[in-house]
Amino acid sequence: MKNRDLAHGKLTVAAVLAGRPDYAEARELLHGLTGEAARQGAQYVSFPEYFFDRAPDDSGRLVRGVTLDGLLIAEIRRLANSLSVGIAVGLTERVASRRHRVFDYFNSAVLVDPLGVRGVQRKVFLWVDPEWPEDRVREENRGVDDYPYPPVADERRRFLPGWNFHTFGFGGLERAAAVICADALMPPTWSHLIPQSPELVFNLNSRMHLLAEWGPDLGHLCRTYRIPVAASNNWPAGQAAVFDSDGSCAAKVEGEPGIAVAEVTPGRMQTDYRPVEIRHWDGDPDTQLDRPDRW
Repeated sequence: MKNRDLAHGKLTVAAVLAGRPDYAEARELLHGLTGEAARQGAQYVSFPEYFFDRAPDDSGRLVRGVTLDGLLIAEIRRLANSLSVGIAVGLTERVASRRHRVFDYFNSAVLVDPLGVRGVQRKVFLWVDPEWPEDRVREENRGVDDYPYPPVADERRRFLPGWNFHTFGFGGLERAAAVICADALMPPTWSHLIPQSPELVFNLNSRMHLLAEWGPDLGHLCRTYRIPVAASNNWPAGQAAVFDSDGSCAAKVEGEPGIAVAEVTPGRMQTDYRPVEIRHWDGDPDTQLDRPDRW
């Protein structure tokens, strides 16, 4: 890993804006955008939620889901090692079920650095439909053999039991964390996470308006608890951004795939903890947050 700027206590972080590409394009973007981030001095790169949905098995056949001991994770580790960066990537994690002779699939953020997989955070607050509308139970919606529709472990059909949020040693950090999309909207997420004093939080998103009405006010959160957040996004017409621990939006990219790179101050130790209340965006940031110069 590249050495942290200990004299100034700074980190350089990149957040990726990209769509949900197929496997071949996702690999190209993984290498290309990570390389570009490293050339700009980034020590950590955050890719979006569900960036990889399929990956090759041992025979080279593309199958749904990524195993942590498979070929793709090995490739990401080699990339992290060659560029001396930490890579946080969202993927569909495939795990053999302990209850049935099927696979379970999780919406996961995987933190990979030159030492390997350092942490896995599965999405907790899943999107739930109370029932399937009739037009989704048609024959043509049956899915594919390895992922029937409604899928075995689709977010709209299940919750994540035994949930928690964790910090991990990652790329020279003692306490890195990840939250996925709707997780960041929920006060219990931050009420569990902030007392662990994360130095850096990766927020992997699938949200059209990351910096507008469809998200939490990350600036307010960062300013209140003095933590930086790298918010990646897989809506290419949306935004990705890096927020510093003073609440400022230090860098953003919008409108087309790319990266936002910024230097940030790592999060402080939390000493005066109270339960977290989330403030959500309530319109145009330029008029709501009194800091239009940041945009």
